[in-house]
Parts: sequence; C-alpha cells; structure tokens
Amino acid sequence: MPSKNILLFDTDLRGHHADYISYLIDYQQRNPEFQLTVVTNERLITVFKEKYSTHATKLTFIGISESEVTDLHQQHIFKRSYNEWQLFCRFAKKCQATQGLLMYFDVFQIGLLFGSPPPCPVSGIYFRPDFHYKTSGWKSNLNALRKKWMLRQILAKPFLNTVFSLDKSAVEVIESISKKTTILPVSDPVEFFEVSVNKVDSLRKELGLNQNKKTFLLFGFLDDRKGIEKVISALNLLDLTYSTQVQLLLVGVIAADYQEKIKHLIRKLPDSIIVRTVFEEVKGAKIQQYFELSDYVLALYQQHIGMSQIVIRAAISRKPLISSDYGLMGKLVSEKALGITVDSTNPEKIAAAFTAVLKNRISVDEEAMAALANENSETTFAETIFGKLLY
Repeated sequence: MPSKNILLFDTDLRGHHADYISYLIDYQQRNPEFQLTVVTNERLITVFKEKYSTHATKLTFIGISESEVTDLHQQHIFKRSYNEWQLFCRFAKKCQATQGLLMYFDVFQIGLLFGSPPPCPVSGIYFRPDFHYKTSGWKSNLNALRKKWMLRQILAKPFLNTVFSLDKSAVEVIESISKKTTILPVSDPVEFFEVSVNKVDSLRKELGLNQNKKTFLLFGFLDDRKGIEKVISALNLLDLTYSTQVQLLLVGVIAADYQEKIKHLIRKLPDSIIVRTVFEEVKGAKIQQYFELSDYVLALYQQHIGMSQIVIRAAISRKPLISSDYGLMGKLVSEKALGITVDSTNPEKIAAAFTAVLKNRISVDEEAMAALANENSETTFAETIFGKLLY
C-alpha cells in the first residue's frame, strides 16, 4: 500500500457535497502519487464508479448503504454526530488511512469531542462557523459561547490536523480560540464551463425573454431561505416606470407545496412584470448559461451564514449582484464592489435597490470579479486541501 492513503468521508449528498468530492478525486487522478479512498453513500459511489472506473489509479470506493445513511440522518444531531464519527473511525482503521478528511466537519463536533480517538490524523471542512457573527438576545449569545467552548475543546485534540473554513471571515476568530490546530481558509469551489453565445441566445428565445427588459436571476434550490417572497413583495412596490423594465427569472428545484405558494404570489404581480420559471434541476454548462443571459443576479438570502456559489457564478459571468448585506457574503459583495447590498428581509429596501439598479446607479469592479472567480476554482480548492494533507 502507498505510504500516503487519504480517506474522504461524507454521508451527506445535499448541496455541493458530491461536487467537492469530485473535485478532490479529479485532482488525485491528475496527481496519482497517493492513494485516495472515498467512503460515502452507495448511491453516489455508483455514479463515481461509472465516471472513473476505466482510468482510475490508486482510487478506492466504499459505499455506505442507503438504509444506514437514512438511519444516521434521522437521529438527533448529537447522536448522529457521535455515531457518524464512530463509523468514520471504523473505516479509517479498516482502510489503514494515514489521513482522514471529514467533508462536513460541522456535524462531527460531538463525535470529535466525546468519541473514540481515530487511528490517523483528521482534518475537516467547516461549512458554517457562525459564532463570530453579531447576535441579539441572551439565548443567541449563550449559544455562541457554547459553540466556542466546544470548538476550543475539539481544537485541543492531538489528532486534529487542519480545519479548512469555507467562511474566510471566521479564520482569525477560530485561530484566537486555539493555536494547536492549523486553520486555513478554503474557497467555495465552482466548476468552470465554456459557454457559447449561440446557446445563450437559444436559451433566451426558449424562455421568451424580452431583450428590452432587464433580467434578474434568482438561481439555486428555491426555498424560503432564498428570499423569493421578499423579492416578489418588492416587485409589487415598484413604480410603473420601473416595473415595466423588469423580468424575473426563477431557476432551480422547488418543493411542490412551496412552488404553489410562489405561483400564487406571481399571479398577483402587475402584468407589466414578466416572470419566467424553470422549476427543475439544472446541471453542467447550462448553469452558467442562465447567468450569462441575465443582467443582474439576486443573492437575497435570509440571514445566510457563509459564502454562496451564486456569488462566484455571477463573478464568472461578470454580472452585478443584488445581495443580502448580512455576514460574509454581504461583506464580500460590498468590499469587492461586486454589486450592491441591502437588508434582504425588507421588501421596501429591496424595491429601492431594484430602482437604483434600473436607474443605472450601480457599478462593479470587473477585475475583482475575475480574481474572485479564479480564487474559487475547483483546482484551487483541491490544491489548498491536498497541499496541506500531503506535505
């Protein structure tokens, strides 16, 4: 067996988890000087085996049954954390791993604190450190103190190697909690796609978009966290002068009951506002096509912690953002001049932002956009992680 055998462990397939694993596998296949073992849901393992089976080098897949994953995820978070950590330790021992990477560090904290010591050094990707954000109320403050206390105990563990934080604003705070573990910022990776002008034009025609209006894109998993209802309320507040210039494009997967609610709200909008919906999963290069055909991108999350790939996709296509002013994302959009920020919980403030945009009162720094896109490539993501785990 090679001297270095890194184990990637993840049972969660929501969001971008599968993409992150793919980026790390792709890097290992381009640099196969070490063994990579991937342990995840057997459903995803089937997909990976089809993709990599014909040319995989020093790459091993181990599936966890759907029933075991379902059972874990239905447990209380404390119980799940402990049991999932014990499961990781068993696989790390079985695979003779020399390094383990927890792809979702957040859910393992009880296990890291109270579970068995692992057979190898462990690192993790921290998705949502939120204890450093300003809070109001004694319950929120107490919760932040609890999270800091737990993290301080975890970071003191001798087996913990590195914590990779997707929220770069949290790095300095985590470092102040403990100096024993390495804390590194890691960019939220986005796969780059080549987009042809002809395909973008075809998609625009297919959607029936009016080239004389401004297209505002709201993309991704469409739930109440995305601020869709606030956006629609804001559109209702626009003066006729500006509402006639707007077309809203909603693209992404949406739950059936929430879809009916949104459709009902759309029907109440003035006839002057065009709304196009694509309520389905979008994959591959077509993702970027939607950003290319838009004039502005909406990132009006409700009290969102951390980063969003929407910001990166907008930067790749050089499209201005109308973003929430909250947390890391708000700070990034404001400091790097990627668009404008607004209180995303307030429809009147959102309406004012739409009006400002339609009056051409928005400017962006395209050089900053290009730099942000490069920083958040899948290659940079993999290089940051393996650059630490291997050397």
